[in-house]
Amino acid sequence: MRSRSVSGRNALVFAVALPSLLLQSFEQALAASIIIVNKDGPGEGFNDSSPFTAVGDNVATTLGQARLNAFTHAAKLWGARLVSQVEIKVDAQMNPLDCGLNYAVIGNAGPNTVDRDFPSNDATYGPPRANTWYAQALANAFAGFDRTATLAEISAEFNSSLGVGTCAPASSWYLGLDGRGGSFKLDLVSVVFHELAHGLGFSSFIDESTGARLSGRDDAFTNRLMLEGGSPTALSAMTDAQRLAAIVGDPNLTWAGPATAAYVPALSAGRTNGRVRMHAPNPVEFGSSVGHFSADVSPNELMEPYYNGANHKMGLALPVMNDIGWLVIPATVSDGCLSGLTGASDVDADGVIDTCDNCPAVSNPLQSDADANGRGDACQGANVASVPAATPLHLGLLASALLVLGGAFGIPQPSRKQHQ
Repeated sequence: MRSRSVSGRNALVFAVALPSLLLQSFEQALAASIIIVNKDGPGEGFNDSSPFTAVGDNVATTLGQARLNAFTHAAKLWGARLVSQVEIKVDAQMNPLDCGLNYAVIGNAGPNTVDRDFPSNDATYGPPRANTWYAQALANAFAGFDRTATLAEISAEFNSSLGVGTCAPASSWYLGLDGRGGSFKLDLVSVVFHELAHGLGFSSFIDESTGARLSGRDDAFTNRLMLEGGSPTALSAMTDAQRLAAIVGDPNLTWAGPATAAYVPALSAGRTNGRVRMHAPNPVEFGSSVGHFSADVSPNELMEPYYNGANHKMGLALPVMNDIGWLVIPATVSDGCLSGLTGASDVDADGVIDTCDNCPAVSNPLQSDADANGRGDACQGANVASVPAATPLHLGLLASALLVLGGAFGIPQPSRKQHQ
């Protein structure tokens, strides 16, 4: 078993026929618990005692508690949709980070360790792929216990100075939980929501300078990447030199996961050959390339490389989690999945909106799913692969995805998205 530190299964869905209260309690029992661990010192960050006026459902009375409430809210959004028996801990801090008048590092987050070839003790998950790195939170879900009990699974750090003095003064954090901070405030819940996804596994461990795989092995995210028209097409099958070329291969670097494929037809832009494009600019953008959807994706997605406004919806990020191995809990009717009530996109016109539908391109109003694998019977497709055993690898800041603001952030420019 190897633990290492470094720079598809199909979803689980519950039959709609279950009584709503039973369904709700069943989902709650499976949902992951994501705990924010306050790593700030006295009087700073989450412990800042400056007075705070309640806003947007955040009823804190101090600035530090307001920040912590926003972090916790973002963590609950992910926890409600991922299946794990193992508590996921996030070491979190609010610290002054690099910034200037028109520039700021907003924050960074990533898994502390990655793991491979571990035994799976959770019958719900089954065996992981052999010889493949997984973010530790996902590895623990497969294993059914915490394989790195003395370490948090994720580390996150965000800029406490944003909007203060000369640190990007045109911008500031919005700490409400409702996503209604407006154009001139950066929604902390959205930013933490985005970054937690990286820590949970929405990250490639390819060396962006050399194209090399981590210790010469695949990772669960990179296994789903392909280069349209490449030879070979799968990044996992390429040489380092081929992989290095592929990660600057926009618009041909795409996501080839089966769970996500069902949702791609709902996109009006950002597709190549029916697959969603990944962020692959030339030259490479370190900490941003590969581990995001293309900025050209429309409608906007949570996991684009640029901040494009408050977004508390997972969108394609949830089926991507499913593709890399997470078992996921879909939104229920009580979460607003009926198109007649929400007015949201419903491509197959079956009454269930695309982001909830277990087969969004084929009408299936009953959401039938005989094998309870998360893909509707109308869209049944192939599963992921198989077995064996090893240890966790220790990561660090190189594995973090940085969020940066640049240029004229805070000035409304509909044609320009702000860099994370």
